[in-house]
Amino acid sequence: MLALIRNLQSEHDAASLVLAAIQRSASRNQCLEISIDEVNAYECLFCVDPSKDISESLIAWAKRKARKLVIFGALPVELLSELDWKSCDLPQDLTELASSPPTPIYQTRESQANVRYLPNEELSVDPIWSRPFERFDFADEWNNHGYGAIRGNGDIWSINAGVDAGQDAISDFMIGDAIHSSFSALGQIGDTNILWVNRSAGLIDSYEWRIVENFLTNYKSKTHPCFPIIRQIPHGFDMMVTSRLDCDEDVSSARGLWSNYQEWEVPFSVALLTSILASGEHDDFIKAIDRAGGSILSHSVTHTPNWGGSYEAAFQEMQSSAAEIKAIIGRMIEYAVSPFHQNPDYAVRALCDTGYKGFVGGIIANDPEFILARGGTLADLPSGFVSHSQQCMLHGDCLLEGGQPLSSYYHAVDLAFSSHTLFGYLDHPFSQRYQYGWQDEQIRANAHKSLINYIKNKSPNTLFVNEEVVLNFIQLCSAVSITSNSGSWSVKIPSHDLPYKVAVEFKNRIYSFHSDDNCISLN
Repeated sequence: MLALIRNLQSEHDAASLVLAAIQRSASRNQCLEISIDEVNAYECLFCVDPSKDISESLIAWAKRKARKLVIFGALPVELLSELDWKSCDLPQDLTELASSPPTPIYQTRESQANVRYLPNEELSVDPIWSRPFERFDFADEWNNHGYGAIRGNGDIWSINAGVDAGQDAISDFMIGDAIHSSFSALGQIGDTNILWVNRSAGLIDSYEWRIVENFLTNYKSKTHPCFPIIRQIPHGFDMMVTSRLDCDEDVSSARGLWSNYQEWEVPFSVALLTSILASGEHDDFIKAIDRAGGSILSHSVTHTPNWGGSYEAAFQEMQSSAAEIKAIIGRMIEYAVSPFHQNPDYAVRALCDTGYKGFVGGIIANDPEFILARGGTLADLPSGFVSHSQQCMLHGDCLLEGGQPLSSYYHAVDLAFSSHTLFGYLDHPFSQRYQYGWQDEQIRANAHKSLINYIKNKSPNTLFVNEEVVLNFIQLCSAVSITSNSGSWSVKIPSHDLPYKVAVEFKNRIYSFHSDDNCISLN
């Protein structure tokens, strides 16, 4: 079994977020939070910012036999000494170096600080070679590559300290060609392997989380304990892709693009702002999308910042939006897209309390805890409430100058493909006020078609689905039960009506499960 040890003395508590991330990969019942005196019952431990006392217990635990240990954040001198790693100084102007300037249209901008990965055949995930601490594809709001920012201000999203892990380094913190610290490393105490990331939040907000999954389920599978991982892609497919339009100012102007998507046989999803539906002029189009197998989601009533600024305002927005959409399509919707992609805690609680089953969130400009490496349940929220990140915005003013305007989007596809994560992108219908950087509908349609063609060429075995199907499948994966028993693993899939099988990865093999299988053991 897996277990997480929380350092209750830590100034910044990232442990709940880390625990939720582990459970999204390994199931809720395969990873538990324990106290330090329970460690000997577990073969793999996670710890965030371990204290001196916890470190001493971890060292003793590691020396007993071959195990696995994952540490995010601070390394006390006891662990540094045992690993034979050294402290070093970080740059004094780290906050500035970690920050990216806003980007002009048709360009992209990145921070001076970046992470460079070193060759590691057993853990690396192509094309993860390097990434900036922060990057923008539009103003200071979106990172179309999908990952969160590594900060330099001392919070849980920041690089933690200067550490030289020598030959054990997996990746380095770089400025230009100069190495300033190791960012992640793979060390050893006794026969126990230790994966360390120089950030309290670890890699929970990036495709790099795949390195953690590789370490858990595949690394040294013949000599060390391994743990089943639930893939976010249904069994039999190499990619799962979803797209949507956020209808901030219009709906019916998307008829042309909808017709294109029908011709391309790619599902279509819309998130509706219900304040623009009062006239009834969009009703027939919305019904047509619904009848054709599209997905209808809420985008609030009035699109106010932070869902109105309070729990009460958010509750009213969500409740009214669901009722107004039901009046058009005749059924209750279950999912929402947050206006401005803002998800304050009270708004997420209001979503739960109004009966929604989840939401789409995650943007680098705000609420970093909702930029998820993979979709699923969230920290300190009910098990049936899910989310996933969809930060890739396909807008005309994000196309790059030069020979390949869509190259940044193609790289985002490559990252999702290689890390076995869901890929989602979004756009907006034109309005009288704003066309989101597109010169006309034909140019926009050509760009959408080029991205879809790239995805199909990258993986002919791609599953294109609407947003509701994606969130329903994430719901299913979040309900999977994985338990250990006498050296084998039992995987139980709840009853469901989706036409897809759940893929479970274990020791470099992929297994398929359907609810009819009930309970199957892995050895």
